[in-house]
Amino acid sequence: MTRRTTEVALLLLLNVAARSVQTPVYDTVGAKVSTVCEEAQYAYALAQKLEQRLEPLKISVAKLKNSALANAMAAAQTDDVQRKRGERALAALALSRYKTAALNLQTSQQKTLDATTALRTRAARVLAAASKHFTGSGTPRQAAKTDNGGRFDSGKVCTFKTTWTPAQPTPCDVTKLSGGKILLSETNPEGLKKLKLTPDTIFKLQIIELQAEAKGNMATDPTQGQSYGACINAGSTRTPKTSGVTAQATAVQEATAQTDVDIYKQEDNKERCEQLTGEADTDGPLTQKHLRSKLCEALGASVTAPKSPEDETLAALAADPQLLHILLALDGKDKPAASTATADLIKHALGPDDTAYESNFKKPVTTQQQSISIGGSQVTGTLLTITASADEPKTHAYLLGQEAKHALVAKSFSDQQSEATATQKQCDTHRDKTAEECTKLGCNHDAEKKKLKAKLGSDGAKAEGTEEKTTEKCKGKLEDVRTKDPGCKWENNACKNSSILVHKKLGLMAADFIILGAF
Repeated sequence: MTRRTTEVALLLLLNVAARSVQTPVYDTVGAKVSTVCEEAQYAYALAQKLEQRLEPLKISVAKLKNSALANAMAAAQTDDVQRKRGERALAALALSRYKTAALNLQTSQQKTLDATTALRTRAARVLAAASKHFTGSGTPRQAAKTDNGGRFDSGKVCTFKTTWTPAQPTPCDVTKLSGGKILLSETNPEGLKKLKLTPDTIFKLQIIELQAEAKGNMATDPTQGQSYGACINAGSTRTPKTSGVTAQATAVQEATAQTDVDIYKQEDNKERCEQLTGEADTDGPLTQKHLRSKLCEALGASVTAPKSPEDETLAALAADPQLLHILLALDGKDKPAASTATADLIKHALGPDDTAYESNFKKPVTTQQQSISIGGSQVTGTLLTITASADEPKTHAYLLGQEAKHALVAKSFSDQQSEATATQKQCDTHRDKTAEECTKLGCNHDAEKKKLKAKLGSDGAKAEGTEEKTTEKCKGKLEDVRTKDPGCKWENNACKNSSILVHKKLGLMAADFIILGAF
């Protein structure tokens, strides 16, 4: 039984030791602090590192915004309905991630500002207080004495002189964070749990006690030339011994040495931040509790952001439920059909594999060079670099112009299609006509069925319902070949007659304007 108890105790000790090794309480520099000047320098170094900690998040937010604009531009430039749908989905995904990251950045910036202000303000005030505060090397206490070494002659008084050393006797350069003991390069807020801080008592007014004491028979007024009284020195009176005066001054000492302070408070076996009520003196802006609370909030703030869509693989994108919701929304649905797998929806939108995804969606945004006119200026680069450098309002104007141009083309095609449908209905009303009679009526003659049929438009537009959903000439062709064929369009890995995609294209254009309005 004793052996078992000993083994359990040893295991507990090992676990505690392991946790202490895995979770350092100080960074390299924080453990070196031993003076108020070093404390102030460390506070300034830590504040600077907290601000630098936000830089990757700022970069991610900017990248997500550029990604949303770049994919929107790619969608605006393409006539391919399938690519337009995929690019718009990627733009909406980047925009959604941008909004989340931007809000996260705003919150983290405010918490960091509160913490850095608390660090710098307290450090400056500690230095100011220490320059007027006496050290604890000993209580300055001396006996007063007369000018002639002890006698109290007529018209003379005891004089008292002493010198105290301030807690911070020399000026402190808080910006000197290289080449000395406190190094900015070794300051690291990650995993920080403890600080070394001067107690709050440094801010109290230091009390100087003055004491004068008369001893002996002082009832008789002294006459001219007589000497009465003496100063007491360490309990012994000077001559004459019948009377005397002692005078002393005492500086009441307050602790100024740095002490270990936990940033977090332990509550229910969890690390939590101190909550400030503002009612107690200990919650004031210069207190340790106030600094601990603000620093705790800043260290707990998130400084990460999701990746831009072009930085992810197809599998990673497929794992994001937000992309699925966006694709369904573009199709006017809130959930996929029962027989449709989520992975299939993603593949139909962005391609069957990473190769297709990279070729059709990533390269047009990240690597393909182009020169476009934005706001009267010719800009050259990839869509990502163009959106990063171009003026944002001008970029939006370019996008709106592209969408308006494509909308006019699509509307013209749709009008021709409607006209062809109306003509076909008119031709269907005529029977048993000769070829010459059909021509005069504006129709073609169907010799086999002996009826009239509508003429094709200049671009080959057919009446609705007469097109072939999949044609033999399109089967087996790669997407880039199929999309070059004027009668074919690529949709969901199938080549389809282009006329059936007109209404879908118009719907995507409406989605374009909705997404653009979110910037």
